[in-house]
Amino acid sequence: GGPPAYPPSPVSVITTEPRDVPIVMEYTAQTAGYREVEVRARVSGILLERRYEEGSAVSKGDLLFRIDPEPYRAAAAQARAELGVEQARLDEARRQRDRIVPLFEKNAASQRQRDEVVSQFEVAQANVEAARARLRTAELDLGYTDVRAPIGGLTSREVRSEGSLVAAGTESSLLTRIVQTDPIYVEFTIPATDAVL
Repeated sequence: GGPPAYPPSPVSVITTEPRDVPIVMEYTAQTAGYREVEVRARVSGILLERRYEEGSAVSKGDLLFRIDPEPYRAAAAQARAELGVEQARLDEARRQRDRIVPLFEKNAASQRQRDEVVSQFEVAQANVEAARARLRTAELDLGYTDVRAPIGGLTSREVRSEGSLVAAGTESSLLTRIVQTDPIYVEFTIPATDAVL
């Protein structure tokens, strides 16, 4: 006879149907913070210490740097003393006014005397308000010797080292930067051939 007959080979049958298949593509990306804020000294002086670790996360209000507060403490104390002096002058002017005005109304004091004491009282009131404003400014400046984080985020390296003289309103006032990372952006490019898929 002829060649031997082989049994038929087993065949697998698969029924196909259309369905969605996920496509995974990988791209190189770069993260970027939502915003970057410069931390600057608002008063001039010697930078005494850095209170954060470079590259660490900080919260809004955290103490980052300390500028020598002693000159500002002295200025606040002087402004407080000046306010006391002006307050004492106001009290004396009030007593003089309260003594002379009733006498004027009884024709026992002249118009000139009345005008003088009223004017001195008004000037003393204005001087007290000016002294209060100077004290408030001195207290604000003292508070600014603690340089705090204006926002939460990741700190960068210090721009000025401890012992440096910083001057408010100049480039030397820049102490560090903070990058806000909540939210955070991810930037990447897609090749045109992948974009049509």
